[in-house]
Amino acid sequence: MAVYSDSTKIFHPMIYYYHSANTGATSGWKTINFNSAGVSHSGLTHSSGTFTCTGSAYEGYYLVTASHTHASGAHDNYYLRIVSSNLGSHCYVRNRDGDGHQVSAMLYLAHNNTFTIDVHHGNNNHACTNGDRNLHMCAFRFNNV
Repeated sequence: MAVYSDSTKIFHPMIYYYHSANTGATSGWKTINFNSAGVSHSGLTHSSGTFTCTGSAYEGYYLVTASHTHASGAHDNYYLRIVSSNLGSHCYVRNRDGDGHQVSAMLYLAHNNTFTIDVHHGNNNHACTNGDRNLHMCAFRFNNV
């Protein structure tokens, strides 16, 4: 944990997930369902690609980051986004021909609020890199913000 002069505390990752087998060879939006947990503290849970704030003790601001990488193939309208249930909107990055994306967002999560990390492809002629933790997400919680 880091403590700053204004008493803001940044907690080490509340959650860190990586690897997914459901993002290659798909067209359109797909919620990433992560296979492996590197760090999984109570407070935020993961089920079928949806992350949920499980109690009022865990409410607050979170910095959420995600990364997604292509292995090969044509990409065509390739997006990566973070979608928050309490905002009803998202932040995203788009790269028509890129091989990878990173995106981050500051989210306020109240009890039972959720977020997902989604990828979009304009075609299904591609493979995605799931190994070596190229596909991952991480969430940090801030206190006293």
